[in-house]
Amino acid sequence: GGVPDDPDRELAGHAEDITAVSFGSPNLLATGGYDGVVLLWNLDSGVVRHSLAAPAAATPREDEARRVGQRAVWRLLFLGQRSQTLCACGADGWLRFWNPKDGEAVWEQHAGHEGEGLVALATDPANALLFTGDTAGCIKAWDVSRFVNVPR
Repeated sequence: GGVPDDPDRELAGHAEDITAVSFGSPNLLATGGYDGVVLLWNLDSGVVRHSLAAPAAATPREDEARRVGQRAVWRLLFLGQRSQTLCACGADGWLRFWNPKDGEAVWEQHAGHEGEGLVALATDPANALLFTGDTAGCIKAWDVSRFVNVPR
């Protein structure tokens, strides 16, 4: 009995520290990094299905302003009742949603947490509400019941 000494599998693909992990049934794993990259893995094959990231800034100056520390993905969450939509939040204060089947961005919105990074993300069992928390102790509730409302 007990915990095994070695992992069953190791997945390598991030260039920076991994800061977030979320499992999506039946065989998806999303990992987010300090550099803002989200990798979507097929656990059966161990292969990266999609590499996801925030859209590029409109100008090089805006991109420069988005320091690496502001790109970090702090939380990932699969919305299993919303077609397995993947939700991410991080240091830049944005909520981002992707379709894990094709890797396409579905929606993004600044969460309006007054210049704070988003460090917490949760949902209710029906995935009708999304909760975000920031570095200043503020929590917001979002009604996402009409968003990506396609059954699994």
